[in-house]
Amino acid sequence: FEIAKQIADAAYVDCQARGGTVAIHIIDGSGNTVVSYRADGSRPHIYEVAYEKAFTAMSFQRPSSQLADDLANGNIGRTQQADFPNMVLLGGGLPIMIKDETVGGVGVAGLPGAQSELCAQAGIDAVLN
Repeated sequence: FEIAKQIADAAYVDCQARGGTVAIHIIDGSGNTVVSYRADGSRPHIYEVAYEKAFTAMSFQRPSSQLADDLANGNIGRTQQADFPNMVLLGGGLPIMIKDETVGGVGVAGLPGAQSELCAQAGIDAVLN
């Protein structure tokens, strides 16, 4: 819990510096929420999208933006995967890796995808790098 909270805190600080009204989800390797934040004024759907970004990144063990890029570049399989429960092919989700093991995911929503991903990376970097 403490590590997840530290990741979320650092991501939130970075998002605030970027002017975002965001939601953040930190999930474990089973997809269960460990920590979640929803900033005052963020829209209700943002909270759900943050979870879906974290879940997508954890499940596929790669940034959710890579899956979005795959879809944009014509990977037809991604179209079907986008229909899986709790999946979203938008930037802003990163897997949390310790050594070579995916132990969770972080999802940030409320900023454009690339900026959301930078916030998520700032959270991970503050704690694990």
